[in-house]
Amino acid sequence: MPSGEIRVGVSSIGQVLGYTNNWFKRIVGSPSKKPKALQSLGFTGEVETVLIEGTREPQEVQTISLEDFERLLHYGVLNGKKPALAFLISKATVCFLEALRCTTVEGVNQSFELYELDFYAWTQQQAEFLQHKKWSCLDVPNLVEEIESLGKQQRQELRNRLGILLGHLLKWEFQPSHRSKSWLATIREQRRQVLRLLKESPSLQPYLLEAMEDGYQSALNLAVSETPLDYEDFPQECSYSSGQVLDPQFLPTQQPKTDEA
Repeated sequence: MPSGEIRVGVSSIGQVLGYTNNWFKRIVGSPSKKPKALQSLGFTGEVETVLIEGTREPQEVQTISLEDFERLLHYGVLNGKKPALAFLISKATVCFLEALRCTTVEGVNQSFELYELDFYAWTQQQAEFLQHKKWSCLDVPNLVEEIESLGKQQRQELRNRLGILLGHLLKWEFQPSHRSKSWLATIREQRRQVLRLLKESPSLQPYLLEAMEDGYQSALNLAVSETPLDYEDFPQECSYSSGQVLDPQFLPTQQPKTDEA
């Protein structure tokens, strides 16, 4: 555990623990009134009023041990109090950061700053923390958010690519006299990208039919906007099977249609 002390803004401690500022100020100096969450952190020391560099108004601060500060950071991370935690470790609320030896303080502080300022650097930092098993340094709330977002992005990409693919299959089928190398290239490329997605993320396979259904609405919009045809000229539901859509050799109505007199 790190040793030493750190002076922290009283209001920021209250925010991390989820208490209102005024109520927290009343109980912070009274051991008998401290809630369990606060007692477990073992806060001691007098509350002082100081003017912190970079602020206009004096701030109430309390001296706590680095061990308690580390536990406070753990509490904030585990309970998803990202805004409050960022407030806690900001320059405006931490007076003396004698915690350079405390990897938890250093890591979490950098994580919150990097996530907002340089996303790529943040990903590399989190990867390094994982590789070296620095669990307490991980930016847990943002990691959870990004992992969930990544799965959603995969689904969204699948829907979007199917929409473009199905739209061009409709154009190919219902506008035979306008077929072009450009349409064919788009069909092949979107089909290739869909197959790539399914190969890299096999768990998307059960979602394929739903994605085709959602993507077909975009396909209709594309076909109507890029041809002289109207919505009623196309099937209102996708008439292609998933096998046909993924088949590199499949093109609807291979031969151009001839107009009948």
